[in-house]
Amino acid sequence: MAALVMAWTNPSQSPPSGGGALYYSNGNIGIGTTTPNSKLTVQGDLKITGTSTFDGSISVYELSSAPSAVIGYGKIYALTGDTEYTADSYTKLLLHMNGTNGSTTFTDSETTPKTVTAVGNAQISTAQSKFGGASGLFNGNGDYLRVSSTDFDLGTGDFTIDVWMRANTWPAAGCATPFQIGNYFNNWIQPEICYTGTLLRTYTTTLQYNYYPSGGFLTNTWYHYAIVRSGTTMKQYINGLEISSGTNTESILNGTQGLWIGAYSGPLQFFNGYIDEFRISKGIARWTSNFTPPHNKGLYFKSSSGEEIQL
Repeated sequence: MAALVMAWTNPSQSPPSGGGALYYSNGNIGIGTTTPNSKLTVQGDLKITGTSTFDGSISVYELSSAPSAVIGYGKIYALTGDTEYTADSYTKLLLHMNGTNGSTTFTDSETTPKTVTAVGNAQISTAQSKFGGASGLFNGNGDYLRVSSTDFDLGTGDFTIDVWMRANTWPAAGCATPFQIGNYFNNWIQPEICYTGTLLRTYTTTLQYNYYPSGGFLTNTWYHYAIVRSGTTMKQYINGLEISSGTNTESILNGTQGLWIGAYSGPLQFFNGYIDEFRISKGIARWTSNFTPPHNKGLYFKSSSGEEIQL
């Protein structure tokens, strides 16, 4: 795994003393000039004292053995942490993806639980999670979940669909689909990430939304994705940042295909990675502007392009 280095880059000022760089490599964190070989452990409060403050930016380097080119800048901040979603009257599906490692039982945690069918080798994994210590694992080769309910007849009203996803790989040719609701190109909605993560393309019945993220979607990185309709305005968000907005009055229906998670029902496109906290909300636009998605407690780095890494 390449190291992440955050170094002082304000050319008009001298950096703070003590090395001027924070290193993150293979789960280890250090401050100084060398790559750390052990965890940073703090008992009690961590305090930094002094009378001087410095204005500047933080540059990000990828390291193998020596720093390479600057690939961005950003900020470090701490979040107190959130818990898993709880269901309310608008929640029509809530999959925490919790359970025993290797289990094929996926539990719907809303007020009218639905039957979730695991297809292929779709299973619970404790190797990665955003919340709860587990997530759904999909191997990109025939794995997906199926759920069908008239509760997914979202119609032309307000709705919110949001999910955490972490890809092991993005296909070099073709696309990977985190989910689909409805019949193929008929009262449906389906996002897909294509061409090694360089394109997010989202379909409704007659409309298509394209988003090209700066630097592409990374592998082994958690992303929060949300698609929201409020009135006649449909928006998409990645990690709480709005990436598209447009008019959409199309009806979205469960149809004969219902909900697929980890694939879609047309020319099969499978997602290879982990999915956590999948939620469908009907009759409510949970977000209409930029927001901070739920997070685990910890220290985070966010780049200028919106990529977020938990340190």
